[in-house]
Amino acid sequence: MLKGLLCFICLAFFALPAIAEVEKTPPNFSLYMEKFCASRPYDCTDNKIITPHLLNTFLYEFYLEVETFFSYQGFEKAEFEYCASTDCLEEGISVKNSKYKITQIFPRKREYYRAFGGVNRNSGVHFSKALTEEEANSWCSIQVRAGNNLSSRARRAIQKGEMSLWNLKTKHYKKHSLAYVRYLPQINALDHKSDTTEDQCWLRYKNKKIIFELKETSR
Repeated sequence: MLKGLLCFICLAFFALPAIAEVEKTPPNFSLYMEKFCASRPYDCTDNKIITPHLLNTFLYEFYLEVETFFSYQGFEKAEFEYCASTDCLEEGISVKNSKYKITQIFPRKREYYRAFGGVNRNSGVHFSKALTEEEANSWCSIQVRAGNNLSSRARRAIQKGEMSLWNLKTKHYKKHSLAYVRYLPQINALDHKSDTTEDQCWLRYKNKKIIFELKETSR
């Protein structure tokens, strides 16, 4: 089970356009584990793999590093997929003065392995930031991701030549917010880069969202 966690298939990570002016190196899962084991050798095996009883503690501490990196990049909110269907803790309601920077709802420390998918490894975190009109028009296309539907008015506007997601929002989705979202599929996904990306633009109102693809020029 533990070895399966350490063999995650890492997905995309590309720099978010123009949010952070100064480069910051993302935390590395393997190096952080080495550092963790160096400070707590009795809690790791001989090959520097954390023993199961401290795995959740390690994942929690590493997530704080990941969250700090995303916060530095300009992201304003972090949402665990796990917490959409599971009872989690909430800053200011069930917990006060947590160590998180941009995560308002989060798993209990003993649940971190499950929060990132456990054996199945199919659960991650969405990091998001609100978009200005200029950012929305520069980065977001009006191409809706498969499985998402637009209102009939929005579809007609596109058929008539509307090319701005910001205009669609202001005219047809006035109650919705518009956000740039980066999906972290696994906790160690920052370790590698590939040719795919998990960046999206969201129109969202409460728990409902419409996902749009990025423009090719922003990929």
